[in-house]
Parts: sequence; C-alpha cells; structure tokens
Amino acid sequence: MSTHRYDKHSVRADLRRAITGLVLTVGPMLLLGDSIVALAILGALALLFLAFGLRTMLRGMTLVHVTEHGLSSDSLGGREGRLPGFAPRTIAWRDIRKVGLRFFSLKRDRSEGWMELSLGDGHRSLRLDSTLDGFKDIVVRAADAARANNVALSDSTQTNLAALGIRAGVQNGGDAA
Repeated sequence: MSTHRYDKHSVRADLRRAITGLVLTVGPMLLLGDSIVALAILGALALLFLAFGLRTMLRGMTLVHVTEHGLSSDSLGGREGRLPGFAPRTIAWRDIRKVGLRFFSLKRDRSEGWMELSLGDGHRSLRLDSTLDGFKDIVVRAADAARANNVALSDSTQTNLAALGIRAGVQNGGDAA
C-alpha cells in the first residue's frame, strides 16, 4: 500500500489566494454600508473565496491510499469525528467503469497547467489532480484497470495519457471524459 498527499506548496499557495480574495472582498464590504448592489457583488465573491479556501483546506488534509485491490481517498486524513459526506471513498480496480484524464491549461500554448483524473465504478467517483504526489503512478494503475475492464477512453483521455508517456490500450469511447 502507498499513501499520497497533495503538494504542500500548492495547497499553501491556494490558501494564500483564498485569504487574499477574502481580504479584497470583505474589506471593502465593511466600508460600503449604503450600496446594496456593491455589497451583493462583493458578498457573492467573498462566498466563492471562502468556499475555495475550505475546499483547499480539505485537499490539504486528504490522504489517498493505493493498494493492489483499489484506491481510497480520505478527505479528513483519517481524523475522527466524521461528518456526513466525509467518509473515505473507495473504488476497487476491478470495478472501474469510467476513467477520464483532463488537462486544464493556464496558457494558450498549453505549456502550463494541471491534470485531473476521474475514476468511477457506477456508484462512486473520485477526482484527483496532478498536484498529488505519485499522481503519474496512480494514472498508470488507472490505465491498467481501464484496459483490464475494457473501459472505453475518450480521445482527450488517450491524448493526455500519451502526454504522460502512458499507453492507453483501449479503443476510443467518444467524448465522455
């Protein structure tokens, strides 16, 4: 079994962005007592930055466990006191029915960006992004599971697998992921 975490530098950078966004929206809200429209716009933006910050904190606590039988993601990192919706999600390799690998570009020339791996078994789904340590190894295991389970891969998924140097081995399934 191997355990993986998201890159601390990436998590810290995203937390700084969330805090900066909150300061730049909540600060002016405190000064603008009369303008309902400005308060509504800044309030909506503040909620977005707050949600981004909370999601980033959860990502920073997430542990991903990879075994010979499957993959599990624990967003609370094994901490006690579970809240509804925060139970670890587990998908067995033999049950995988959907594999998608998407690239999100930060530049027009596609020289910078990140990837997101989506896995599903028909009941549950997991999404992991490329800031997770060992991401490529997990993608290799997912591609192997797709091949073993005869899961059709979209053109974009096959292209992204090739960009990582991973042979897909399963025929095109359309635009699904």
